[in-house]
Amino acid sequence: KPPELPLPQALPQAPPPPLIVALAEAPPEPEPEPTPEPAPEPEPTPEPLVLTSAEAVEMGLIADASLDGLGLGAGMGLGLPGQGNAITPSLSLTARLPVVDDLLDVSTTLSWYRLAYNHEERVVVPFLGPVAMDTSRSTAVVPLTADATFRFPHITRELMPVAGAGLGVYLARRSDDGGTQGGSAIGLHAFAGADLAIGLGFLAPRLNYHLARRDFGNVDATDTTVRESLDTTQLSISWLYAL
Repeated sequence: KPPELPLPQALPQAPPPPLIVALAEAPPEPEPEPTPEPAPEPEPTPEPLVLTSAEAVEMGLIADASLDGLGLGAGMGLGLPGQGNAITPSLSLTARLPVVDDLLDVSTTLSWYRLAYNHEERVVVPFLGPVAMDTSRSTAVVPLTADATFRFPHITRELMPVAGAGLGVYLARRSDDGGTQGGSAIGLHAFAGADLAIGLGFLAPRLNYHLARRDFGNVDATDTTVRESLDTTQLSISWLYAL
């Protein structure tokens, strides 16, 4: 039997270097947090488009009641006579030209209107009794006036208030049971209203007043000449187109 040999003993291990120990015992470094992406910048809000009235008119966004050149138009109306008891119809033709932009126009108007008077009176005739006597007359008046029109454009471009006045020659022809007489007189024309743009030209409603007197050979009880009134107040509307 062979002799038992002693088991080899493990050699003592050398301690690790201090740096390795420190690295082994150091806690793990935390993972870096993800950097948040910057928020997108908001898109700038477009500023509202602000246009003047003139710019809006040039772009065709609104209509314009102002004249850029010669304007021609026609109208009609109804009114009340200064002397008479019947409605006064009227017709007119107008030519208008701007002198100061959006402020002053000059115009000439050829008009026609008719004044009428109808009256029935009962008189007592001896041996006949009451008899109805009808008195009627009518006067056709043709004024040719030259007017200045003042405009007020500071409210809106589509609707412009206007006012004006002028002088004219009033040709009159009076008809009654005794026949027909004619003549002329100088008169005054005044008006106020507005110009309303409608795309193709504009409408011109007016309140007109005509003032004139004419002698048709009438006399009173003292044999004094009586001048007949050609006055009338009319509400008319015209359509005017700018050339």
